[in-house]
Amino acid sequence: MTPLLLSHLVAALVARSLGRYQLFRPTKGDARHVLLGRVWAGLMLWIAITSYWIRDIRDGDFSLPSPTG
Repeated sequence: MTPLLLSHLVAALVARSLGRYQLFRPTKGDARHVLLGRVWAGLMLWIAITSYWIRDIRDGDFSLPSPTG
């Protein structure tokens, strides 16, 4: 497992847990909620960006098959 794939995986797991925590917090809109929301958004951005360079799963191809083949 490459460091890029590991960082993508860890960020996804943390973002999922953080999102679940945010959904069920009793108070919304306070400073902590805003801060955690920004951290979550940053993690999601990292997940989206790193997904373009993960090619270890399908022998150098993108993870999703192309429509032409």
